[in-house]
Amino acid sequence: MLLLFDLWNEIALILTTMAMTTERSAMMIFQATGALIGALLGGTIHIAMMLGEAILDLGIDLIVFLFDNLPIMMFLWVSLLAYQHFWVNRRARKRCTTTYTSDKY
Repeated sequence: MLLLFDLWNEIALILTTMAMTTERSAMMIFQATGALIGALLGGTIHIAMMLGEAILDLGIDLIVFLFDNLPIMMFLWVSLLAYQHFWVNRRARKRCTTTYTSDKY
């Protein structure tokens, strides 16, 4: 990122120097500003596209990883459900001390 800002700084310096050494200073400064803003926007869009591509690649890699390891993931999911059903619910039933004295229950 710092390299891009340094590049934009160099472009601005070159274009401003060109503008100062010509007769049409105002026009050259306007063109230099336009070129600098264009480079800034183009660079920003390019960086955003690279980040989006990297995020998309990571998402696709995650999906491929999950589907490549689908039997393992299914086994882990069933193990978690079994643990929850047999261990967590059993402990919860042991700790529950509510007794109903009514005939409705």
